[in-house]
Amino acid sequence: MVAIKKKGLQHIEAILAFVLFIGFLIFVFFFLSPFKGSRTLTSSLDYAFNEVVSNSESEVESYVVVVDRDVTKTGYIGVSINRILSGPNINAKAYNKDGSPLSTKLEDNNIYFIRGTKEERVFTIRFSDALPNSDDITGDLLDDDDYLISSSDETKMISESKFRNIQYRYDNDYENLKREFNIPNRVDFGFSLIFDDGVNKITAEKEIRGNTEVLSKSDRVQVIIANSGEIKFAEMIIKVW
Repeated sequence: MVAIKKKGLQHIEAILAFVLFIGFLIFVFFFLSPFKGSRTLTSSLDYAFNEVVSNSESEVESYVVVVDRDVTKTGYIGVSINRILSGPNINAKAYNKDGSPLSTKLEDNNIYFIRGTKEERVFTIRFSDALPNSDDITGDLLDDDDYLISSSDETKMISESKFRNIQYRYDNDYENLKREFNIPNRVDFGFSLIFDDGVNKITAEKEIRGNTEVLSKSDRVQVIIANSGEIKFAEMIIKVW
């Protein structure tokens, strides 16, 4: 009888030991897991990438204007566009068919820009808060029959000025910026814009010590240059470690 009780107790002890062992393994893998840091970095990278993009991009409204072939007027001309984007910070810029920005002035819904030759007939007019202020020019408004709006488009582009503002926050208010971007205290991050010329870039990155795991994410983006309105391509790279 005693022997049977001992065997029963041993059996229960074995089960308890097994349960404790399984519990220990669960604790190790879920709380002390070496992969936990990677999961934190991955989620932090997603947060950082989304926050940098959302805080540096601007809405851009574009219209393609085609001047009638019978219009010979050159110099500063004007067209009227019933745009959607509005507000005190919205500016306009005209571009020729090669994408080069032209001297432009926005006055209510009228946009004045320079037409170099009568052969120049196709222009793109963009509206955005990422564009520079109007130039000090004057011109003659074309009649409605002298041009047509062939197409329109709405998209988002990276604003150089907004991106530089995040860079300033990074350099001068890093901890608060991290909190706003929902990045954990033990994780650091950095970002950069590297333009296609390989020379010009905007970078904000703290020192990364050796043997530190680093995750990165990149995307090719269009950037509106603040002082000219020129649109350039760049590689945007976000890192966390």
